[in-house]
Amino acid sequence: MNVPHAMPFKSINADLRKYGPSLRGRILILEGLISAGKSTAGQELKTFAESIGIPCKFFPEPFVQELLDLFLSDQKKYAYSFQLAMLVKRQAVYREAHHWAAQGYFCIIDRSLYGDYCFALMHKSRGNISDEPASLDKSAISEWQTYLSVLHSEEFDHPDYVLYLSVTADTAIKRCIRRDRSGEKKYDRAYFQELCEVYEKIIPSSPHKSLDVVDWNEDRETKDIAKCLLDRIRKMYDGAFNL
Repeated sequence: MNVPHAMPFKSINADLRKYGPSLRGRILILEGLISAGKSTAGQELKTFAESIGIPCKFFPEPFVQELLDLFLSDQKKYAYSFQLAMLVKRQAVYREAHHWAAQGYFCIIDRSLYGDYCFALMHKSRGNISDEPASLDKSAISEWQTYLSVLHSEEFDHPDYVLYLSVTADTAIKRCIRRDRSGEKKYDRAYFQELCEVYEKIIPSSPHKSLDVVDWNEDRETKDIAKCLLDRIRKMYDGAFNL
């Protein structure tokens, strides 16, 4: 009996079989302090997804350098306008991510609306965002009330996954110094510590379909980042979507 020739089909990629269902059409939020490592993680996950044939969109922090420089030059003066601008930009990112996820893309967002809220809340506690009306007019609303009004002006479906890359204030400072980004030397340890405390209270209770807190204090080889996080994503998928 003659053995037929092998049919001309590619073998199924083992990684696609393993991770594909947990990525395709899903939205992942990467959360963490300034310089925690979200951007690097996002880029590595995007590279992996595309390498196994899954279309992917990575949405980095949507800041404008000139606006950030202005904020860092005088946080008390510009905190409100900066945080409000970031909020509006983040809402636009969410809209775009939901659009592409509906087309089957794996969408990765660097920081969530709740991460932005953490920054705004910290600046409110520092007195940089006012909770008092700007005039004696009883109908006037404060900066903080305006911020909350914009925050609640749109509703979004909960993200499929939130990976909170948890680091200490000291780890964040070390990595911030290492990346040497313009203006960031103006952040002091008190700023990182206060932000860390707010994050630890807010992010674990933020809305999501599945959340995992990852100790991200240890420096990792770039090649190991995606695999570490993919296994956590797969575990969240198995728990929340594959019952």
